[in-house]
Amino acid sequence: RVIVFDPDTGKYKRHWGAYGKKPDDNFKFPPRAQLVQGPAPEGFNNPVHGVLVTNDDLVYVADRSNNRLQVFRLDGTFIKEIFISRNTLQNEGTVHGFAVSPDKEQKFLYIVDGSNKAVRVLNRQTLEIISSVGGHAGHNAREFFHIHSMASDSKGNLFLGEVNNGQRYYK
Repeated sequence: RVIVFDPDTGKYKRHWGAYGKKPDDNFKFPPRAQLVQGPAPEGFNNPVHGVLVTNDDLVYVADRSNNRLQVFRLDGTFIKEIFISRNTLQNEGTVHGFAVSPDKEQKFLYIVDGSNKAVRVLNRQTLEIISSVGGHAGHNAREFFHIHSMASDSKGNLFLGEVNNGQRYYK
């Protein structure tokens, strides 16, 4: 679920689940890795792994284990979604985190695809994947072992973090 608190008082304001609907708390984690097939799941696969608000007040939500990114308005109104490498096994998922380009329009959205050891570059308006980096597990140049998180700065630098046995940060 996505929960919104007042930035000044810290008081609860609202919350929503996938597609802007009431959250479904009945989700049960599968006993082993599975492919997400058929119709899109009605709820977020807990936990939501990242939330980002852009300059144009859109809310991007990383539904990691469902291999998808959903986009909302600030009030929770669902706008659109994209699946990233949907045929990836569900236990780790693909949409781990994201960052945006530093330009005023934030034209590019960068997504950490943790299961496939890659960074996906998307046109933020169309959500079309226009480039990828990585895609091979390892400890050498252009390889990621367990990429997990991402941030960007005002100069356009991307900072990537690995967890578990990767334990590296990249700029």
